Amino acid sequence: MSGSRPRNLLRGIARIATGRADGLEEFGTGMDAVAASLLPLAVLPAVGTLISLLNGAGWLAIRDLFVVACALLAPLVASHALARVWGREALWPRFAAAFNWCQWAIPIVALLVLFAAALLVLAGLPTETAGVLVVFGLLGYALWLHWFLARAALRLAGLSAAAMVAIMNLATLFCVAGPRLLTLALA
Repeated sequence: MSGSRPRNLLRGIARIATGRADGLEEFGTGMDAVAASLLPLAVLPAVGTLISLLNGAGWLAIRDLFVVACALLAPLVASHALARVWGREALWPRFAAAFNWCQWAIPIVALLVLFAAALLVLAGLPTETAGVLVVFGLLGYALWLHWFLARAALRLAGLSAAAMVAIMNLATLFCVAGPRLLTLALA
């Protein structure tokens, strides 16, 4: 590690979460960084599944674990395919690692948005309106964050980054909701 400074994931997440591309320097550039970024996202659902199994949930808990795995992996698979098509495959591991780590920014922003909405309700805004603002505010932030990461980490033009975000989210929706919708349609 001569000449290099240690990485600081929290600094990287905070910088990316606030629109600063230099935060990418805090994430690794190899597949080991991608694996390390997936681990914390996978541990929580795995522990939850284990607890559910111990409480007698059975196959439903395992099914839900597979749904979470699909939700975690679909954006990575879709973004890797697009990165390969657009000649950005060498940049993809840093994008994937940053994408996974920056998912932790979304719940923090959700808390801030909820706090702001609570203040607006106290100031007289109807609760239903505040709820709509929270949902759209958080959705907008998450889409912006993913777009920013695609643009900065993969060095994509704005429209290409938007296409990637749309495809990643559609792929995730298809993988997560598709089987349930198909079951309902066939019932």
